[in-house]
Amino acid sequence: MGLSALNQHRWKYNYIHDTACPSCNHKHEDGVLFFLECPTYQASRKNLTQSVRILVGEILPDIHHLQTRRAKETLINILLRGDDRLDGATNRALFDSVQNYILLLGRMTRFWIPININQHNFQWEWVE
Repeated sequence: MGLSALNQHRWKYNYIHDTACPSCNHKHEDGVLFFLECPTYQASRKNLTQSVRILVGEILPDIHHLQTRRAKETLINILLRGDDRLDGATNRALFDSVQNYILLLGRMTRFWIPININQHNFQWEWVE
């Protein structure tokens, strides 16, 4: 199903009726808010941001100036799925950085595991 524990995603599949972020009460908790904007996670986001800048800087040179929603969603897509322009080791390091961020926050009660890993990218799946 590809369902995440973020409220916007769970709302999309009719599991809940409220899309608000439980941490900051923003009206829509989605990937952009969770990974890039939620003020509650600002301190925890520091390590993720530093790692991501190093890992994807070549394919997203303006990563520290993501102004548009589309640019932010592009970054989230790379965080969650890897990118064919990155080698296998870089994609794995990216996966590890994202996984560490998710675990550090304790926001999710289930865990991401990589599935269908190939040389260039991966897919994630939630498991209990």
